[in-house]
Amino acid sequence: MWVSHPHRGFETVTIMYQGKVAHRDSTGSGGVIGPGDVQWMTAASGIVHEELHEQAFAAHGGTLEGIQLWVNLPKAFKMSKPRYQTLVSREIPTVDLEGGAVRFASSLVSFAASPALRGHSARFVCTIFV
Repeated sequence: MWVSHPHRGFETVTIMYQGKVAHRDSTGSGGVIGPGDVQWMTAASGIVHEELHEQAFAAHGGTLEGIQLWVNLPKAFKMSKPRYQTLVSREIPTVDLEGGAVRFASSLVSFAASPALRGHSARFVCTIFV
């Protein structure tokens, strides 16, 4: 069951590790993210959205694991236009390290520039796997 709820004044960054989550919102945006994907939603002046485990994933079951960061927007951007972006795993730059890897969901570093839209808050979001 979808449950709509509002957000305002911040950005959410959702990183999925296992399972799939579906999203839809009042801007007409939406999508499904799965393992390794990132969803970036800028609520800013206000957005109503819904997110739920994806229907096919729910039917077959499995582990649902992810993390969602809530990042407060600076005062100057709180009334900006809401927006949504899905970053699929294959688009996210990864730098392999001895014993692990770093994935850059949002960065401006020259060796791992991300395709993420420039957010108003978090300028650098990465996940480290060891």
